[in-house]
Amino acid sequence: MTRVVAAAVLSAAVAATALLLLQGSAALVAFEALLLAVVVSGLRLSAPRHEENDFSIPVLWRRGRPPAAPTGVPPSLQRLQRLVSFSLSTAFDAEYRLRPRLRALAEERLAGAAGISLAQPEAARSAVGEVAWDVLRRDRMMPTEDKAPGMDPAVLRDTLGALERLDPGRSAGSE
Repeated sequence: MTRVVAAAVLSAAVAATALLLLQGSAALVAFEALLLAVVVSGLRLSAPRHEENDFSIPVLWRRGRPPAAPTGVPPSLQRLQRLVSFSLSTAFDAEYRLRPRLRALAEERLAGAAGISLAQPEAARSAVGEVAWDVLRRDRMMPTEDKAPGMDPAVLRDTLGALERLDPGRSAGSE
């Protein structure tokens, strides 16, 4: 709305100046018509687009909210899918976004299934296996570059498999 007001004030000022200079001639009428056309086309070009599927503008730069989630896929699952996708592509996302969630999940599953913690490295390593332990251990080497390749999909699959095999309903001595 402020653009419309600013354009109207600017066109009125230019028209008043032209009226004083040209003093009611035919050139004034032509000038005012041209000015009006320029203002209208400028407003039309600067107005935001409201197209649903405008893929020429990156999603993060579009105004308003992102489109609604497709039916049947909850937003929390969409966020988790993006997290995993990003973690597979960059080391930063894998180390600082996905790994903390995996560690929290491992703490919960280990405590429920075996009554142990990630703070007990030998017991946790034997419970989850070497591949998962390499992802979950606290003394893991951090990548030196944020844009380094992310987590290997096979390693993520094995880690999640190891965590799924931990049954929080089973007690440590019921085997």
